[in-house]
Amino acid sequence: MPRRPATVGDGTTAAWRTRPIKIALIDTGVCLKDEVIRGERRRFRGRSWVDEDENDYNDLCGHGTHLARLVLKVSSTANILVAKVSRDKKFTAASIMHIVEVSAHLHVLYMKRKYGTDFFMLNLGHSLGC
Repeated sequence: MPRRPATVGDGTTAAWRTRPIKIALIDTGVCLKDEVIRGERRRFRGRSWVDEDENDYNDLCGHGTHLARLVLKVSSTANILVAKVSRDKKFTAASIMHIVEVSAHLHVLYMKRKYGTDFFMLNLGHSLGC
């Protein structure tokens, strides 16, 4: 069954459901061989900030892939720019530096109008020992 477009308070259709949007997913990468993502590969571009081959943004732990699947579930128009800043779920000081580098890089691209993003996804957790 096709999803109905979301509406905003005045009854108009939410733009993120009807027009192409660009999302920067800053996480552990994305597995392009994932059964859901495989059919949507054309909607993904990416770069690794942690591997020697910057074109290898394959997700080894699944966190970024899970987030990408959620985006695909809620938006049939989203194009996703993947920035792999960690190889696993353990974000270190080096990971934080990669995040800063990615943010600066995306800002430069936005200012040059090469790749403006509508949303940034940076989903980090923290264990407080609870």
